[in-house]
Amino acid sequence: QAYGIAGGGVLVVMALPADALRSGKGSGAELLAEWRAVIGDAATGRIIATLDTVRRWRGDPSTGKERFLTAYAVVPTPPGEYTVTMVAGDSAHQVGAGGRIAPVSVIPRDGRVLRLSDPILGRAGSGVTWQHAGDAVSLNPTNAWTRDDEAPLYYELDGLVVGRSYAIEVEIWEGGAKAKSPETRVAFSLVATGVSHRGEQLVSFKQLKTGDYRLVLRVRDAVGGASVERSRSVAVR
Repeated sequence: QAYGIAGGGVLVVMALPADALRSGKGSGAELLAEWRAVIGDAATGRIIATLDTVRRWRGDPSTGKERFLTAYAVVPTPPGEYTVTMVAGDSAHQVGAGGRIAPVSVIPRDGRVLRLSDPILGRAGSGVTWQHAGDAVSLNPTNAWTRDDEAPLYYELDGLVVGRSYAIEVEIWEGGAKAKSPETRVAFSLVATGVSHRGEQLVSFKQLKTGDYRLVLRVRDAVGGASVERSRSVAVR
């Protein structure tokens, strides 16, 4: 997973099954994995930043097949639209996984126009938390949830007008293009106390069946009418 951070930077998150790192074992109960992330300009393909690191975990990988080794890192970048490619695997290059995430939007903090950061959908109790600007942001490195999970949705806004009201909607749509209406919808409002705002809203999946969905976060200026939205894929298992 990859998320644009308001003002600059990309948060990259990964999870690897512990029992897959056969040749990545270090000394004793230590496991090793190589992790590479390449961040490129979405329009030109020019490489903006890279992450090359080796992560180490202490523990016994035989504790269960569902156990994942997780990690996250912040890669410095200027504001922009990016494509992020990540690969992670054992040190012998025998097992691993990779993927490409696009678009990843890093919004500027200039207060000029209404802007919304990439929404980060975590999982309560995941045990993985990113400390950001005084906030403890819940993450979900596996990118999958159950119907009983509570998912904290974290987002950042910029370009607000102090004292103005903003309508915020969180919708979950069934995956694919055939859906005519969202499966769930939560609406609330925000009165701006500054030009920027960091917010969190709990999302529930209890009304959903297992499957693939799309979460849409939408913010609308109740006076000026300007609106912004972001979406993310959601897997309910």
